[in-house]
Amino acid sequence: MIKFASQTVAALLLAAVISTAYSQEKQIYSWTDENGVVHFVDTPPGNDDAVEIEVDTTAPVSSNNPYATDESTSGASDNGSDAPLSYADQKREEFAKARQEQAAAEADANRLCQNARQELERLEPSRRVYYTNAEGETERMDDVERVDRVADLKSQVQQYCK
Repeated sequence: MIKFASQTVAALLLAAVISTAYSQEKQIYSWTDENGVVHFVDTPPGNDDAVEIEVDTTAPVSSNNPYATDESTSGASDNGSDAPLSYADQKREEFAKARQEQAAAEADANRLCQNARQELERLEPSRRVYYTNAEGETERMDDVERVDRVADLKSQVQQYCK
């Protein structure tokens, strides 16, 4: 009886050590390049528009529970089809999707902010602004167009740069 109790205590202690080792969250960084391609990396990139995403890397609980079924521990049934998600898992997926959408929206806003600031820095101090039209010809932007564009860019900066 004492041997069984000491084995149980040892098993519980081992399970506690393993669960704390796997309970750490891994950081993933997402950023969009100039071509609009979204990148995911596990080390912080050098660019300022990277968004930090938390990924839960916890391991599933071991099946030492005699009352647990294969479906409840593995997340899938024996016949190969996916078992229906629990309410908590559905909520986790909804929250994860909402976090991803929010991160994507923030990345887009950061990109728009940076673009507006760069163009504003180029247009605002200059009196003579040249641009290339659709036919590939270089044209000078008149003062009214420049002032209107500067006002538009200032409103974009105010909208996207928070």
